[in-house]
Amino acid sequence: MTILFTGGGGISSEYIYRNINEEVFFADCEPDRIHPNIPKSRRKKIPYAEDNQYIKYLIDLIDEISCDYLIPAVDEELIAISRNRSKIPCEIILPDEKFVVLFLDKRDSANFLSQNNLGPPSIFEYDLKEKTQYILKPRFGRGSRGVCIVDSIEKYHSYLRLYGRNKSDVIIQPLIEGIEFTVTIVANKKGELINIYPIIAHNKKGSTVAATCSSNSFVLDFCRKFQKITKINYIYNIQMILDKNNNCHIFEINPRISTTFSMPLRHNKFILKDLLSNKENPLTNWSGTRLSRNYVSYVFERKSIQ
Repeated sequence: MTILFTGGGGISSEYIYRNINEEVFFADCEPDRIHPNIPKSRRKKIPYAEDNQYIKYLIDLIDEISCDYLIPAVDEELIAISRNRSKIPCEIILPDEKFVVLFLDKRDSANFLSQNNLGPPSIFEYDLKEKTQYILKPRFGRGSRGVCIVDSIEKYHSYLRLYGRNKSDVIIQPLIEGIEFTVTIVANKKGELINIYPIIAHNKKGSTVAATCSSNSFVLDFCRKFQKITKINYIYNIQMILDKNNNCHIFEINPRISTTFSMPLRHNKFILKDLLSNKENPLTNWSGTRLSRNYVSYVFERKSIQ
């Protein structure tokens, strides 16, 4: 079986390549960013997702490597891939277009979650109160980029000036304190739940760099409820807070795999088909497994760069 990951320059690629029991390729618009431990033959160049030939290049690559599964990992490409699903000649591990569109828009998704009592609302500038903490983030954008905590109207306006953003481009939400979880949900094509993989995020530097697997019953029950309501298919990621009263609050959903995808993949012995079918619940030997990312430097002679 052959798997193609896009966003190959991401933080998890080298670990997945080193351990996966499949023939795996990694594509990126800047293939030099893909980890040098991954052989050149497994590093593939694709254009930026905004390129109007992006889908054509992606299909050609899928044909070239006889790909069985495409796993997209870059927000900018998700809508194009979901809209062209019928043209792409392999199975795509990505929710349906309606979910992709909804959850890439952080204002629309915040409103959806708030209306269903699943997460904090998106509020307006006139709702801001002094000496109260709020989360600010771009309406569209990857992960935790541009996320900031403010506690005054003055700091809110400073944020707008610093990032050069219009008010309509920024989401304001009440800050909820508690334990941060990043949860991978796996479902089948019909949106029937396969498994839930809760992970406590201890430290983030753009992506999660320290985390621990958890089988917290409140988080598991909440995610079962959420999946029953939405019936989202395939794999996606929930970013949420468990407060001191054991209530769960979703602050963001990534309609794709996250950087912690390697942890549930490892739990399934790095076999994708097992991950897509494993109904083991509760998770045996899941709790306590830790993720730690330590960065290393590589220096190359110019002639050695390929």
